[in-house]
Amino acid sequence: MHLHPTEGAIDDALMRIFRDDLIPADGRLSLTTLQQEWAELPLRSDDLYQALERLTLAGRLSSECGSDGVYVTLTPDGMQRLRSVPGTPMEIWRRLRDSSNLAALDRRPRSPLDAPHNRRADDPEAAAGEAPQAN
Repeated sequence: MHLHPTEGAIDDALMRIFRDDLIPADGRLSLTTLQQEWAELPLRSDDLYQALERLTLAGRLSSECGSDGVYVTLTPDGMQRLRSVPGTPMEIWRRLRDSSNLAALDRRPRSPLDAPHNRRADDPEAAAGEAPQAN
């Protein structure tokens, strides 16, 4: 199951991995470890890479390539951000679920066809709430 949460909720999920692994400011995790832990969440792998990009651009994370792989470092600014991330797995799950529901509502089409039984809003039968007649 994939959710469609907001970017903020996705970013919090990534930051939560650093918190759960007790990573201090200037501490790092391998990209492989992040990918493995991310796979346990009901989120897409694309969400991980987009969150990494957003948080790196915001100065909360940095990355470096070493001879033994790619590492992601939690910056001091990232450590400050960690303090505002929800504290328990249930809280983060609720935030992902709630933001997913809100995002889904924001994506709903708004058109004249967005009426009962996919009938136009100006259709007298749809306006009255009547079901379409079978021919």
